[in-house]
Amino acid sequence: MGPKGKQITVGAIPGSTVEHAPIIMRDVLGANMKMVTGYKGTADVRLAIDSGEVEGFFNSWTSLKITSVDKFKGEWLMLAQLGDDTISDLPVPNVPTIPMLAKNEEQRQLLRFGTSVPNQFGKVYVLPPGVPQERAAALEAAFAKTFADKELLAEADKGRLEIQPVSAQQTQKLVTEFLGMSADLKAKLQKLIRPEKK
Repeated sequence: MGPKGKQITVGAIPGSTVEHAPIIMRDVLGANMKMVTGYKGTADVRLAIDSGEVEGFFNSWTSLKITSVDKFKGEWLMLAQLGDDTISDLPVPNVPTIPMLAKNEEQRQLLRFGTSVPNQFGKVYVLPPGVPQERAAALEAAFAKTFADKELLAEADKGRLEIQPVSAQQTQKLVTEFLGMSADLKAKLQKLIRPEKK
């Protein structure tokens, strides 16, 4: 999947989608990638790219917009976006999405459940079972009001922070879909991202 069949060395953070993405791209889609894992965070991986230790990595556009947007003005290439839909503000046109990369439904599901879906509900606020419905509704309303606050949005804009909350209903749908994957798909995904230690 690298230019002219060249192997790409990518940096990875153990146990995260920054590691899961290249594993799935390599082992499911056959991408010509070598992985260097063990980095503690994406800042370390970016430093490894700058020093030539690795050539790239998989990270969210939300993060890259804040840390590295200038790198896409000629220094870095964007080869794929691991989501079902095109991200509207990418600085590069025509970057392939999961439906374009996957050759069949199983590949599509492995990419979705191994990379993009966990990132969509990875940082959620939850309440314990038995919380009264009116209390949960009050908290949801407070979050909605907070995320619509003009001062908060202005501060976020200054810091190039993206405010795109996922509603409780959307999160529930994603979690239900994720937990409802077939046993066969779950076993394949688990084998990919948590292989048995030898």
